[in-house]
Amino acid sequence: MLEKTFASQCLKRLREAGTRGGLWIPFPRTRFANAGVSDLVYVSAALEVKAPGGKYGITPTQQAFLDKLNAAGGTGALVKSHDDLEKFLDGWH
Repeated sequence: MLEKTFASQCLKRLREAGTRGGLWIPFPRTRFANAGVSDLVYVSAALEVKAPGGKYGITPTQQAFLDKLNAAGGTGALVKSHDDLEKFLDGWH
């Protein structure tokens, strides 16, 4: 059995078992990925960062991920300013 196949089976079982304040996600294996990061990662907090006054907003896919994380009991937020970051930190601790 290939490791990729086994990791997919593990991920499926972890998701079936339910989450407790976060999401299990596979870490992408590309030449740009950080070496040494585990195959499956549990995410309990995530920030989608957009430059203050920038021309790009959050995409529907990015918002869907934050919504899914929040629904699972994790903490996800859009940060477009230092004030947004401070509000996140105040609620996260």
